[in-house]
Amino acid sequence: MPKFTPGDTGFYWRIMPSRNSLVWDSLTTSMATLAYRGRGTRGHHSVFSFDPSSINSKNIQWLLALDRIGTSRETRRALEEVGSYIAHEVNARIFDERGKKSTGAWPGLAPATIVWRITHGYADGPILEASGALRRIATSDAAINEIRTGRNPRVIMGGANWPSGEPDNLMEKYFTHMGGSLNGYIPPRPFMPESEEDFTEREEEHIKNIFREHIYNLYERI
Repeated sequence: MPKFTPGDTGFYWRIMPSRNSLVWDSLTTSMATLAYRGRGTRGHHSVFSFDPSSINSKNIQWLLALDRIGTSRETRRALEEVGSYIAHEVNARIFDERGKKSTGAWPGLAPATIVWRITHGYADGPILEASGALRRIATSDAAINEIRTGRNPRVIMGGANWPSGEPDNLMEKYFTHMGGSLNGYIPPRPFMPESEEDFTEREEEHIKNIFREHIYNLYERI
């Protein structure tokens, strides 16, 4: 998109890439897991990071470095939006599908668990949704554990900050169901993405579009 821009030596036309330009095609995003072990619990945090230096435009790289404060602010906004999307859309889909590609379908409930649920006034399904409290918090912005900007921008998804103890034991349930119980009695039923393959093509493209949009906005302001 051409933009008329004032310069030190007069006015000139500067060509700016559109939001759908090939300039953004090499934008790199990645998903990984961060092992966590706490007192009586174990599990994983889901870490989603992106590399703004991978954008195939030296001009954009120079401009982003020129406004580091603005870049950090815009990066945080992008990561907040990505984290919210993962929680509300991706986590919800994993609950609906009862599993994800990297780890497969969730194991079914044990007969004793079904009996316990019924005797305590719960339905015999769906899995992990006896009271609904776990799904509600996992598909809300509370699933964003931490956001980091700087050299390695990342959003960390997890339940380490969730309420612990009665009535719902949400932090304990997070670690138990993501990694399985320490005694092996409860099998893992991870409900957050831990690998790039846990995203559909549509979800992956949506996340990249969030980064493209925020970087473009910053580029346009600069």
